[in-house]
Amino acid sequence: MAPVLQNDFSIRAVTVFVNLHHSDFVPSLSQFSEIGMQKKINDAVSAGRCIERALVNSGYTVQTLRITTNDFPSYLIPPDVSESEKTMPFQHRLCLLVAALRSHNINFCSVGNSSSRMTATYIPTIINSSSGILYCSANVPSGSSMGHARAAAFALMTINHTNPTGNSRFYCNTNNGVDEYAYVPFFPASRSDNEGSGVRGFSLGLENGTLVKKLLKLAGSIVKVEEVLSEGMLEALEPVAKICGETAEKCGCKFLGIDPSINFPLSPEESVTSAFEKFSEGLMGTLAGASAATAALRSLPIPTVGYKGILLNEDVETPDNISAENRVTKNLSISATCGVGVNTIPVPFETSEEELATMLLGVAALSHRHTKPLACRVVISPEKVAFNRARTADIIVQSGPTFLGCVSEIQELVFQN
Repeated sequence: MAPVLQNDFSIRAVTVFVNLHHSDFVPSLSQFSEIGMQKKINDAVSAGRCIERALVNSGYTVQTLRITTNDFPSYLIPPDVSESEKTMPFQHRLCLLVAALRSHNINFCSVGNSSSRMTATYIPTIINSSSGILYCSANVPSGSSMGHARAAAFALMTINHTNPTGNSRFYCNTNNGVDEYAYVPFFPASRSDNEGSGVRGFSLGLENGTLVKKLLKLAGSIVKVEEVLSEGMLEALEPVAKICGETAEKCGCKFLGIDPSINFPLSPEESVTSAFEKFSEGLMGTLAGASAATAALRSLPIPTVGYKGILLNEDVETPDNISAENRVTKNLSISATCGVGVNTIPVPFETSEEELATMLLGVAALSHRHTKPLACRVVISPEKVAFNRARTADIIVQSGPTFLGCVSEIQELVFQN
């Protein structure tokens, strides 16, 4: 096998996990002293910068440093809304959190899940009031009521209609309340567990499309995908895991693991599905390839976290005349062996809240059937504007702060009159 080089992949995210609580927002007796939240954010950033330096000094490219908290209802929403005047109100807490992150030039922070109809109502404010810094998700597990799903759908529609660029920072997931998938480094799914306090540790997320394409070419056929991917990914990631393990104690932060999930660059010429389709026949071949790749990633003998599979994006080669319904069907079919579910699918402006809620419950049912987390994130077209290319939607939704621009830019790049 050809040697794996450091420039075959990069580290998309060093994500540090920190747990906050209501007590962290109690003002100090001295106006010059920091509150608990600020100290915890300071500690998390300090640990993250330490890890980042160690990786960069070893020759690796680190794209972003990110902070992730436990689920936001645990600390942003006052415990008794009826007595909010006696505690720090929600908006004040939100502003202080954003200010603490800005003070360290942190542009990515996930505040975890909402888990009920009531807490989902806070999501549009979190997304619209955080200057592009905060990310979050709404958990809609299987067995949820239509009311629960409609609350999440309402949040999604509100964000799309009031702040379209905010769509990239919110989605609905189906984690079924299990912390097995805590410590995912990728956004907006990233969340800490809800146990303990302070810095919990860090994990890494990758951008490994170049490496995967190289390994798929070496494999040559689906029969050898699992073997070649397993060997190649281990060769690439074992040195990274060693650096993290050795550096963690010095940086005061536990190494939780690497999410080895296949994650392609933000490029209109590349996608996960097209990479597999180049050496397989149609959807069935793609499913077989995805299954083999997932098996390889989940057998790596290094510390791993997260989904450990294929992060499926909308296929860049999907024809323009394919309906939103068919795109959803294709994504869910492939999600039987990988993730993420329904991601960056363009839907018409007239799509109703009930239709979106029904889609969420459908994704939740599939998630429960296959015992895996799936997500739903759609792009709602502005009124009287037709979608041009689905692939450009994929670029927009994943390009983070580089595309958190004005609505006119979105309409110019993605839609045509």
